[in-house]
Amino acid sequence: MVTTIRALFSSLFITGFVLFSLTSCDHPYGAALTKAGRAELLEMHRSGEVNLDQAAILKPDGKKVDMDDVQRLKEGVLAGDYYLDAEGVIRKVIVRPANYQDRITAILIANIGYDPREGIEILKLDCDSLKNAMSDYYRAKPPQYGIQESDTLSFWDFERIKIVSLVENCGFPSAETFGREGVRIFWLMVQHSWPEVIAGYYSDFERAVENGDLKESTFVLMTDRLLMHFDYPQVYGSQILNGELYTIENPDSVDIRRASVGLGPLEEYLKNFDLN
Repeated sequence: MVTTIRALFSSLFITGFVLFSLTSCDHPYGAALTKAGRAELLEMHRSGEVNLDQAAILKPDGKKVDMDDVQRLKEGVLAGDYYLDAEGVIRKVIVRPANYQDRITAILIANIGYDPREGIEILKLDCDSLKNAMSDYYRAKPPQYGIQESDTLSFWDFERIKIVSLVENCGFPSAETFGREGVRIFWLMVQHSWPEVIAGYYSDFERAVENGDLKESTFVLMTDRLLMHFDYPQVYGSQILNGELYTIENPDSVDIRRASVGLGPLEEYLKNFDLN
């Protein structure tokens, strides 16, 4: 899956690059363009509507991309910002250095075909009772729900069952429905689930932060964890792997990034793990 994700940095650009290279630099963009956000890009991929046939693919200075740029796209060094016209057609792509948000987007796109509900039986839950018992639900074991423990049912399998069952029965938790502590506990359940499950609910937690239901300082740990799971450097230094601090992107500025989301210095954080 990692190979698939890395390929996403380049595959979308090749057709458009070839077509644009054969046309004039005066490619029409349309009168007013808007930059596509992650949600729009994901929806375009879900519906199969990503088409660069009518797009100009340019560097930030307005010059056409060249074969060196294409190679850097393949390597994941470069990514692009997509600009849409009023009809939702991609008219322009500005190629620029890739950042961790591009990597997250690529992971989520590659995960679109994954359905966490597949192959499991949904538990019947009393949502009203559950709202005040999220800690108990977090610690619940299979026999409490009439499920026989076996060698084929791993801890992670049952965690996925609990996660999916809660969302299917009660909707994605919000501060209004479960309280902020309930949202945080649900985040904890997903944070320690399979990588595909994390990717499947990542956008929901992102919206929870925007709505004030979850602290950003909590959410960024999920960002780091997702990046780590797919072999990318982490951003905020929250993840420890095999007793060592996992690789950080631009480590010299990590404390600036941590402070921007309400986290303390990395050195202090690492003391919790007897690391320095």
